[in-house]
Amino acid sequence: MKKIIVLLSLLNVGMTTDKPRREFYTHSKPKAVSFSTDGSLIAASFEGSMEVYHTRIGLRIKSFSTENLITDIDASPNEPNIVACADKSNSIVFWNIEKGEIQKKITLKEAIKSIEYQKDGREILVNTGKNVSFYEVLSGKKTQTFKTTNAVLMTYNQASQILATSHPDNTITVWNLATNKKLFVLNKHKGKITQIAINKDGSQLISSSIDKTIRVWDLKTGQETKKIAYNAAFNCVVYDLNENHLISASDDKKTIVWDIAAETPTILNQYEGQSEATFVSRHPKEQILLSGYNDTVLQTWLMK
Repeated sequence: MKKIIVLLSLLNVGMTTDKPRREFYTHSKPKAVSFSTDGSLIAASFEGSMEVYHTRIGLRIKSFSTENLITDIDASPNEPNIVACADKSNSIVFWNIEKGEIQKKITLKEAIKSIEYQKDGREILVNTGKNVSFYEVLSGKKTQTFKTTNAVLMTYNQASQILATSHPDNTITVWNLATNKKLFVLNKHKGKITQIAINKDGSQLISSSIDKTIRVWDLKTGQETKKIAYNAAFNCVVYDLNENHLISASDDKKTIVWDIAAETPTILNQYEGQSEATFVSRHPKEQILLSGYNDTVLQTWLMK
């Protein structure tokens, strides 16, 4: 498998930096952020509170207290105003963010590192580090458990039944849950892995790291097919809507759109904040990006 490496300079000659579409000023750095399923609302969690912003207007429309720090958020794919939150009480709390009301709660015996709704919205995947488990949203019943070792991040493709988990030793383990077999251990990152994601058809995985690289992996062979080497640590990477582009957040204050369909990955556009870009999320239906920064500012950008 041919591996393509692209090295980029600080100048990024020819690239333009646009102005943000909207800015949201928060009282502290959010712990977790998510668009609602229809993209009209943004939910951000803080120590002891959650705030809801209107995506297009750019204003905070609701604020309500929570008992515990929320560590992860994911929006329901079939209920526009429901987000699931993992909190420090070892619970998954399902909030109606339009009304500011709790709909239901699933409490576990272990701390929750991350959560991920499945595409049909009927189940939610929960990572505790030692286990990755599926829970029915309606009943709260655990339907399947898969043992892991010190899993930090996880991503799962429901169509291919491929699960990937990252670990403190900078590796990524790929599993086939249909056969319960380990497929690959991906071990080329030299620093903490900050994000992993699988594309829609389950053929490709992307990963970002503080080692200043983004890597693209073929999930049929376990081989690295492309590598983006940059001049700053990457804190996050996601696919855009058509999956021909990647969107990254990095320590040099930039949210960057990368063309990975090209033989050599190139920068299509970049959006610059006032401090380190800590995460990026994309609107579920439109070409709108949400960037978060170390200076407690959230910004939305219209992606060209």
